[in-house]
Amino acid sequence: MGKLGKIFGILVLVLAIVVAVFSFLLSKHRDLFKNRAADLAEGIVKTGQTLSSGAGQSNPVSFTPASGGGKESGNLGWGDYKANPADYKNKIDAVAKLAQSVSDQRTVLSESLANIAATLKAPEDLGITADNLKNLGKYNAAAKALADHVEEVQKRDEEVRVSLEALSGILKSTAAGFDDSGFYTRKSADGSAPKPAKKPAKKSEDGDEEEEEEQPEEEDKGAAQYGGYDVQTALQTLDQAAKVTVARTDAYKKGYEDLISAIGKYKWNVTASDLAGKDYKSALAAMVADAKEINTKIGDLEEQVAKLKREVEDFKAKVADREDQIAKLKDDLAKMTAERDQLKKQAELLSMPKSEYKDANAPVEAIEKMEEVKVEITGKVLIVNEEWNFVTLDLGKDQVVPGLKMAVNQNGAYLATVKITKVEDRVCCAEVISGRVADIKAGAVVFYSGTNKVGKEE
Repeated sequence: MGKLGKIFGILVLVLAIVVAVFSFLLSKHRDLFKNRAADLAEGIVKTGQTLSSGAGQSNPVSFTPASGGGKESGNLGWGDYKANPADYKNKIDAVAKLAQSVSDQRTVLSESLANIAATLKAPEDLGITADNLKNLGKYNAAAKALADHVEEVQKRDEEVRVSLEALSGILKSTAAGFDDSGFYTRKSADGSAPKPAKKPAKKSEDGDEEEEEEQPEEEDKGAAQYGGYDVQTALQTLDQAAKVTVARTDAYKKGYEDLISAIGKYKWNVTASDLAGKDYKSALAAMVADAKEINTKIGDLEEQVAKLKREVEDFKAKVADREDQIAKLKDDLAKMTAERDQLKKQAELLSMPKSEYKDANAPVEAIEKMEEVKVEITGKVLIVNEEWNFVTLDLGKDQVVPGLKMAVNQNGAYLATVKITKVEDRVCCAEVISGRVADIKAGAVVFYSGTNKVGKEE
């Protein structure tokens, strides 16, 4: 029994050593499997994070490896697997589904970009195909080729737009200005203004895309609905302006032709057919030269007309001066005639026979001054001439002087005041200056009061 016990003791010791060795080996492999599982979980989490970034979905998996004697965490950790293996598998499947969705998205984008390249007539040898756009080794070159082609198409369209806008500026005087907004803005189905396209991310100096500031996500209200670009309105306006310009040009041509026909007496250096030819610029230049020559001749004619007008005005002035002279002469003649007739009449009034004079044979001593007239001198009216407003008095130059005023009285009543105008030896003529000549009769008495202010009040 003692020997058997020793043998069992040795066996137990050997088995214990074997168990210890196997336990050490198993613990070492367990740590390797644990690290491997942690690496796989971290890789799946990073993959899910990369696939879900910007995709509008959250990362379905999470994992934080154990550190400092702690436990690992996250839905890919050992604890979640042990608690619910089926849910653990679902999380792995969600990452695989997300990867498939991204792959499908890549396929759709690749085919769409390839279709865009075909629509924009990109050369086939640029290699912008769906396969190349999906190929990790070729998509960069294909995408760059597409971007370069789009840029060239945009340059071409911009040059066309600028040319159309410049043409619109030329035609702006005949129609509304060219509106180029239709080349950049698509028509919105609901009438709202479309949002501008998001600019591509800027690249840093080393070629990597710079991270943009993260903006809060807007609520997804569904894709906006847009129609085509409203280029027809702008082009129709431009077309109408061009038609108006053509019509105006035709009207100008017809007007020039009519002008040439209207001034038929001028020898034009251009004809109507010249205006319709290709060398219309030379024809217009010749027409301008003709117009300048016509204008020069018109200027010469205007100077001649102006000269004739000046001569006519000078002649009219001379005629007017002659007419004024004639009128003055006529007026002078009328005055002289009247004066002649007056003198003639006075002469007739004064040419009475001397036998009728008072003291006809007595000598006459003429007085010359008003002061020499005797006070209270009296006389009588010999003759009354109503037509010439004159009376003849029996007072001569020895008694009165021209300018003397005398009162006329008959039967004690005042009739008029007379002013002596002409004096002869024995008689004188006097003009009636107050009262009526018709009231005076031959034989009426005239007298002088000595004040030379004879009047009714006296």
